[in-house]
Amino acid sequence: MINKLVLKDFKIHSNLELPLGGITILTGQNGMGKSSVMQSLLLLRQSYNQQGPIKGINLKGDMSDLGSANDVECQTSKDGILNIQLAYDEGIVDFKFSYDVDTNDTFLPAINVVEGEYLNDISLFNEYFQYISAFRLGPQKGYERDTNIVQYQRQISKINGQCEYAVHFLYHYGKKIHCLPELVLDETTDDALESQVQAWMQFVSPRVNINIDPVGADFKLNYKF
Repeated sequence: MINKLVLKDFKIHSNLELPLGGITILTGQNGMGKSSVMQSLLLLRQSYNQQGPIKGINLKGDMSDLGSANDVECQTSKDGILNIQLAYDEGIVDFKFSYDVDTNDTFLPAINVVEGEYLNDISLFNEYFQYISAFRLGPQKGYERDTNIVQYQRQISKINGQCEYAVHFLYHYGKKIHCLPELVLDETTDDALESQVQAWMQFVSPRVNINIDPVGADFKLNYKF
């Protein structure tokens, strides 16, 4: 587990050391850098997905689009180096990228290339990571299917954390994934993901049932009362 994030010369953060736990809640007024913390992690994730060995950080992508170099500049930076450091149970990984704020570059080259095989042991870069945005999709007439994203990468989102593949994920893994004891609401049913999603749905709306039907290449989610 990642237990500390260090940001240097990234947007508002000239030198931030942020301890992380099982649950970390960021609060504060607008413009204080909460979103920037999330963006730093998403930029690393999307750069890894695109490159494997991180040879640079890509500011434009499906998970995060921050524009160009001058949009991530820290006004107090003296050396033009963006530094992101992750401390986790087995050690520390240090990323450094150079940026030239006089350009409109959307790719910041790495000063030190970190190999992909090494990163796969960190949850941010493997299939155990999930990003759920506040801008996730509401109820839809139909839900997309993507075999690669869901069944091979085990992800529920590709674009901005919208959870566009959540229904496909539940359909495919509903009986295969078993929930942690802390997430089991109804102990009278089994701990499979499908059963516990149903239990939580009924906690919110009593006597509601959900049913997923494959329709052509997509899925339809039905609610029954």
